Amino acid sequence: MKIDLGWACVELLPSAPYSVQGGSPAWVFGLAFERQRGVHAIAGTRRQDFDAWPGALACTAPGVEVFSESPCGGEYLTLHVLPNQLGPQQHRNAQAPRTVFQGSRPAMGLGLDLRRLLLAQQPDSLQVEEHAAALLAHSLALMGHQVSASAGPTSTERRRLSATLDRIEDELPNQLTLQSLAASAEGSPLRFLRLFTKVVGATPHAYISERRVQRARQLLRTSDASLANIALDCGFAHQSHMGAAFKARLGLTPRMYRSLHCKPSR
Repeated sequence: MKIDLGWACVELLPSAPYSVQGGSPAWVFGLAFERQRGVHAIAGTRRQDFDAWPGALACTAPGVEVFSESPCGGEYLTLHVLPNQLGPQQHRNAQAPRTVFQGSRPAMGLGLDLRRLLLAQQPDSLQVEEHAAALLAHSLALMGHQVSASAGPTSTERRRLSATLDRIEDELPNQLTLQSLAASAEGSPLRFLRLFTKVVGATPHAYISERRVQRARQLLRTSDASLANIALDCGFAHQSHMGAAFKARLGLTPRMYRSLHCKPSR
């Protein structure tokens, strides 16, 4: 889904394998909704492995050459903004070709709202534009305050959180508690809650709900399973529980989502 706003272009990229290379004449702000791993090279030819977490907001300056490739991809929101829409101060605030801010709750909230608007049966362009402008303003504020990736978790914290994210994926159909997740991350529930929210940009409950919706969307696209079975396979208590989560996050029921965004089987 892509909408050209004139001064900017907003696009929702699907969870799918990809390989891209090139530079954009515009500023590119990208927000990750899902974790994805792959290989990339930023402003050079040296390629290295990457592990991008949900909640990562990447700000890339115009003309920066980017190569990125992932065998599975992850749902990703991009906002391309023409350079003349930013003032001289914003350009000076770009201390690197590409800066990544991790775990901004306002950015994630705005991004999820934009996703819901883009997936609507008839997207409201004015609402899309307002939310895109708000996301741009927040991104510029982060750049202005020079919040950098160095303010993120320590290597030990990142290792423990990475294991926690893997555990959530493996046990998504099961009931997960804050206490058990904190224990696996070797911390108290309160400390874990604060760290997880700071890094991911969402509470554990909100993140798990998002992952369940994402997995349900995948099953709706790739299988003919009933809504009731998909709900249980993804960890929802029942079909109505899944329906409420879809309405809250996507503005659509699962049945509407399957009808609008899934190709019919041959």
